[in-house]
Amino acid sequence: MKKSLSLFLVFVICFCLMDRFVFYAFNSIEKQVLSGSAGKVNRFFKLKDSISLITLGSSRALHHVISSELNPSSFNMGVDGTRIAYASAMISTLKKKNQLILVHVDHNRIFDQNYKGKDAEGLLYKKFEIPELAAFFNKYYRQEVYTAMVSKCYAYNGMLLGVVKNYLSPTEISTNLNGYEPIYPTDTQQQIFAEMLVNTPEQWNVNISKPLQISKTFNDFIDAIIKKANSTNSTVVFITSPSLNKVDNEVKNEAALYFTSKAVMYWDDIDLFEEFNASLWKDYTHLSHAGAKEYTAHLQTRMANIPLN
Repeated sequence: MKKSLSLFLVFVICFCLMDRFVFYAFNSIEKQVLSGSAGKVNRFFKLKDSISLITLGSSRALHHVISSELNPSSFNMGVDGTRIAYASAMISTLKKKNQLILVHVDHNRIFDQNYKGKDAEGLLYKKFEIPELAAFFNKYYRQEVYTAMVSKCYAYNGMLLGVVKNYLSPTEISTNLNGYEPIYPTDTQQQIFAEMLVNTPEQWNVNISKPLQISKTFNDFIDAIIKKANSTNSTVVFITSPSLNKVDNEVKNEAALYFTSKAVMYWDDIDLFEEFNASLWKDYTHLSHAGAKEYTAHLQTRMANIPLN
């Protein structure tokens, strides 16, 4: 029995030592990466407290908002597949006062009862170096924090290959676009999509169930964002960019009423492009670069009365 216990203790000690060694070795590599998803996070943390405008959200923020055309002192921190929890985690780290923060939201996410905020877990590895993220994860993700305390390498789950690839062979970073990533569909792709659209009925209230009910998880992170923005005297604006997936007036009105109840601005531009123009679209929910140019110009007009640093 004693021998088994001794062997177990040796195993645990060796595991912990190896885990910490691998973590710190990988961490030293990851900090040097400036391309790919981890690289973009590193760029954000280098810039976040020196810029005036920040855009956050999913791929619809990433590909729709041309930050450099809104303000040279800006960064688009949109990331494919992320939602409001990821945006809230990033905003929790901000220190600069009087920033303008654009946060992209979609109608179906507002009412998604199954949303648990898993997207923010992709930032777990940063909690070890950024105190604000440590506080954020301690509040909302205790189980993940406990797991990461046992195995620090757990925090890098799913990131190994991407980080190593971008460390050994970094992709070129277009600094003048300030985080925005354009989509350039070919003429053939646009023609195929236009033809497909003609033969497909309009899609309404995709992934939205009635009766409408605000997601508790969504609401919790909205409250966290508003509280943080108020603490730094910053202005937060929630936006919904153009989409070919339409929502009815009940959904629009409930979303508008929700943000009104929070005393924050909400710009619902889902129907901005009333007539279909194939050159503006990549698919049902993503704009081409040409579409992003038009949408960004629209945002610029809306922002005219909002003071920026």
